[in-house]
Amino acid sequence: MNPPHESADNLLRRAGRHTADTDPIETQEWLDALESVVRVAGEDRAQALLRLLEEQAQQLGIVANVPPYSA
Repeated sequence: MNPPHESADNLLRRAGRHTADTDPIETQEWLDALESVVRVAGEDRAQALLRLLEEQAQQLGIVANVPPYSA
């Protein structure tokens, strides 16, 4: 897991997806919420929530339905 309270800016930069964060407070709230879910409910619950978010994003046309390992 990432170091606690690592800034969203640093996370985006390390992932190679650095774009201007138009709402860093909201971004930090999302990251804090994810960290809390992992701490309280465990990694399985966090992974389930991330899968649901990805499905919703696909339905909204935000992300393509492409596995990360495909070429």
